Amino acid sequence: MRCAFALLQGLAGAGVQTTVLCPAGEEDVSRAAGVTLEMVTVPPQTRAEIRSERLLAPRSRLRSGQFAARLSELSHEADVVHFIEATAAIGAAAVQRPAVSQLDCLTRLDPRSWNPLRAAGRDSIELLRAERRVLRDSRRLLVNSEELARATHAMSRDTEVSIAPLALEPSHYTPRAQLQEPLAGMIGWASWPPTKAAVERLLGSVWPRVLRLRPGSQLALAGVGMEASSFPHLAGVQGVQWHGFVPSATGFLRELGVMLYPLSRGSGTKVKVLEALALGIPVVTTARGREGVAGDAGIFTESEDELLARATAALLDDREARIRAGQEANESFMRGHTPVQAGAAVRDLYERMLT
Repeated sequence: MRCAFALLQGLAGAGVQTTVLCPAGEEDVSRAAGVTLEMVTVPPQTRAEIRSERLLAPRSRLRSGQFAARLSELSHEADVVHFIEATAAIGAAAVQRPAVSQLDCLTRLDPRSWNPLRAAGRDSIELLRAERRVLRDSRRLLVNSEELARATHAMSRDTEVSIAPLALEPSHYTPRAQLQEPLAGMIGWASWPPTKAAVERLLGSVWPRVLRLRPGSQLALAGVGMEASSFPHLAGVQGVQWHGFVPSATGFLRELGVMLYPLSRGSGTKVKVLEALALGIPVVTTARGREGVAGDAGIFTESEDELLARATAALLDDREARIRAGQEANESFMRGHTPVQAGAAVRDLYERMLT
C-alpha cells in the first residue's frame, strides 16, 4: 500500500484527479493529497462461502452487488479505470471505460506453498486464480520491471504491457541512515518462501564467507518470525543478531551499514530494496533482488555467494566507501522511484489509452 500511496501522490502532482474505491475495511489511502476515497460495504460471508470463493472464484463478490454497482457508476464518470493488484481487477467486468490492471509480481514465478490445507497455500491458490483471470481478460497490463513485462507478454500475447516504476514517498525516509556502524542486515517475513530461501542462503553460505573475509562481522535479521527458532538448523551461525518483529522497519533499516539480500527467486521490484535505497543504505543483492531498480549506483549485484560476500565485506571494512555508496543509493532512488517518476509514467499510459 505504500507504493499505491506514492503513485496516488504522483498522479495528483501530474494533474490527474483520482477517486479510489475500496471495500470497507481495506487500508485507508485517503492521506494522498488530491485523492477522493470511497469505501463500500461488502456483505459479510460465512466461513463456507469464504472458502468456496477463495478456491473457485477469488473476490467474486466484487463483481456483483453494491460494490460492482458503484464501480460501474464511477467508471461512467471516469476517463480511465486503474485496477491495482490482480484481486481488484476481478471487478473489471463492471467497467465499460478504458481500463488497466496492475500486477506488481507474478504468483506463478514465486516459490510458494500450494497446500490448500494451509493458510499460505490457500492464499497462493487465490492469487494464482485471480492472476490467471487478469491475464486472460485484460487488454492492458501495468508492471514494474522489464522482467515482468517479458513474462506477462509471454503468458498473454494479445495484451498491451506497459512499465512504470514502483515508488515511495521520500519524506517517509528521513532522516537517512548514518552508516557509521559496520552492520549488515536484512528484514522480511520469515515464513514467506522467497524470504525464507534468502535467509537460508545467507546463513548457510554467504555469511560464513563474510566471516572468513572479515572475522567478527555482525548481521542483524528482523521481521515477523525472524528468530533463531524459525531456522533451528542455522541458529548456531556466528555473528547473527535475531531481532524478530520490530515496530518500525525503517527504524531497523536506519541502523544498518549494508543491506545484504541474497534472493534466489521472486518476481517484481522489491519494496525492501527501495526502502534501503531511499534511506541511503548500500544494497548487496542478486539480479532478482535488484529487479525493477532504476540505475546501478549504490546497489551491488552479484550471482555467486563468494562475490556477494566479498562485496559485503568490502563495504563493512570501509566506512568512507559505505558513505559514498549510500549517497549513490539515495541518488538512484530519487532519480527513479519517487512519486514524480511513477505519476508521470502512469499519466503517459493513461493518455495513450485515450488516443
